[in-house]
Amino acid sequence: MSPPPDKNANRFGWILAGIAGIGIIVWISNSSNTTTSATTTTSSNSAVGLEDAEASLSAAAPAPPTPLDISAAQRGYAQFRRLSTLGADGSAQIYSRNCYDALGKAFDWHQLDRCGGFDALASRWTDEGDNVDSDALTYFQSETAATRYLQAASANGLPATDADQRWAKLQVMAQKARLSTAPKIVVEPIDNETEGDTTLNALSEAVTLNSTEN
Repeated sequence: MSPPPDKNANRFGWILAGIAGIGIIVWISNSSNTTTSATTTTSSNSAVGLEDAEASLSAAAPAPPTPLDISAAQRGYAQFRRLSTLGADGSAQIYSRNCYDALGKAFDWHQLDRCGGFDALASRWTDEGDNVDSDALTYFQSETAATRYLQAASANGLPATDADQRWAKLQVMAQKARLSTAPKIVVEPIDNETEGDTTLNALSEAVTLNSTEN
């Protein structure tokens, strides 16, 4: 006759099985939480990265091309006439450089047409004017002036053919625009302080005209 089962041994076995079961449940729960947390973090990081990329693309996208701004071009013509009557050597080049430099920082189609209008009339002036200094002849030579305008327009989304046509319109308008009575920017050598002051004032005027427009 076999001995009766040990009740204490059976009870101890059940306790061990219960502890093991609880441990497995806890391990599964922790693994699930870790996976969910990692997935959530990855998804969150992906969403943030996508938003940053979209914001960067929006900030980098140039303003869409707009039609030629005739009023801006006419303002450029008027500003060239104003500087050319001052007779300060280099003032027109200073104005043009500042105009295009400003476009490099904050592009605007209205301002591009103002810069282009200024250069287009200056280019005509170099062809028709007397005693034009060599620096002005080089800087406002027709192809050089066209290149400045076309590069800025093309770099900001205007197709090359459209950019060519836009510049051609500026040139046609410049041919009809009024030039100064005596188109001349070159000055005689400075002999006294009064002439020096006049030249400095004219150069300052070139910078001021740009700053008031931007």
